Amino acid sequence: MKKNDNTQALTEDGFRFFGKMSASTTHEIKNTLAIINENIGLMDDLCMMAQDGMLSCEEIKGISKNIKNQVQRSNYILQKLNKFSHSVDLSIQMIDLEKTIRFTLDLASRLIDMYEVAIEVTPAPSSMGIKANQFFLENMIWKAVETACKGARQEKRVAISFKQDKETLTVGFDMGNIEDGFMDNLFTADEDRVLIEYLNIVVEKNIEKHSFGLVWPDKI
Repeated sequence: MKKNDNTQALTEDGFRFFGKMSASTTHEIKNTLAIINENIGLMDDLCMMAQDGMLSCEEIKGISKNIKNQVQRSNYILQKLNKFSHSVDLSIQMIDLEKTIRFTLDLASRLIDMYEVAIEVTPAPSSMGIKANQFFLENMIWKAVETACKGARQEKRVAISFKQDKETLTVGFDMGNIEDGFMDNLFTADEDRVLIEYLNIVVEKNIEKHSFGLVWPDKI
């Protein structure tokens, strides 16, 4: 692909990623508002009970607590969305790889839940910093997570690990047993290749161990 084509592919893929994460996050907010609305309906019922002298203080406290919890959850979701939205504004900078992975997992938690796959993250042995664009790095991490979730349909488990040596930084995705041929077309789409090249990543496949890794040159 030519440079202009690469830029267009990178941009269009970024738009799709932003739309997908935004839609998922706002759906979470919609769910919290629905629960709040339901509890407000219960409060109306309690008002009618109060008129009949059947009011329970414990019931009021329970509903109030539910509303408070959902308001706090909505605020947390909005903070995630706000942080993600601002990542589009950031240029290339030093980024903590583990923190970015954990944030992306949290951001995409609803989408991950739809795959019914449990994700385990083993903490990095030490801080792993890379120089990258935050938004496009989050996009690549999501691609890797979603790919691993699809591959882990048998065991319903993905293990994410970190490795660092003198020359490289590696994030590994272990999927357990996978279907034959799953690794053949790993990140072969044009937009995937462009993103991988932009981030200066090498994808390592380990078919025997049912895993793949994202590998960065150390100290980019």
